[in-house]
Amino acid sequence: PELLILVRAMVVAMRAVFFSVILLVLVLYVFGIAFTQLARDNPTAEVHFGNISDSMTTLLLNGIFLDSVSDVVREIGKDNLLLSSLFIGFILVATLTVMNMLVGILVEVISVIASVEKEQLLVSKVQSKLEEVMDLVSLSPENDLTQWEFVKLIQQPEAARVLQDVGVDVVGLFDFVGVIFPTIDATLTFQDLMQVVLSLRGNNTATVKDLVDLRKCIVAEIGRFNPSEEKGTSVSVAGKDLFT
Repeated sequence: PELLILVRAMVVAMRAVFFSVILLVLVLYVFGIAFTQLARDNPTAEVHFGNISDSMTTLLLNGIFLDSVSDVVREIGKDNLLLSSLFIGFILVATLTVMNMLVGILVEVISVIASVEKEQLLVSKVQSKLEEVMDLVSLSPENDLTQWEFVKLIQQPEAARVLQDVGVDVVGLFDFVGVIFPTIDATLTFQDLMQVVLSLRGNNTATVKDLVDLRKCIVAEIGRFNPSEEKGTSVSVAGKDLFT
């Protein structure tokens, strides 16, 4: 899996890497022109920066790859301090900025790909385990689950262990049975069951959809205690109006 994650990360990051290389080539070209102009009438500097091609080669090998960089800086700085200062500035721009930015992009992509792969492996594991438990209690993943069958499933020790492994509070899940199955005749497909399991993990971040669902649940519970309330009226909760 680690090798697969690295390969996928490289494929995903190819576009970002391509534009980073283009930026690096542009920096090499601009600094190559500057070094070529400044190295005129300077025999020592012309050895490294005689033309734009030689300048870009020197900047690539000695400035980016840092091959004998100290020797080059001392050599060109003997006759022209501006050239050595500009060379150090190029190292700061190209090596410490652009190259580190490229490394940061790769690290970020690998981190995202690793988390996605881990999530997919976890979902596959939970799905296969729940299917095995359903077979033990004579339930089929192809058939819809009723409320009684759902409760029977999560009461199984193996199912409870799998749900706890993914961060679902099995004890608290019983409190959500009435929300998952709004009516006695309501059913749940296996795919819906997986969505319920993944959405009720404790490490999930609350979204606007979760707040909307919470509002609907509150309104539904208020409607149970106020059956005389008609649709279109508002109910005040904690100073706020909830429209039913």
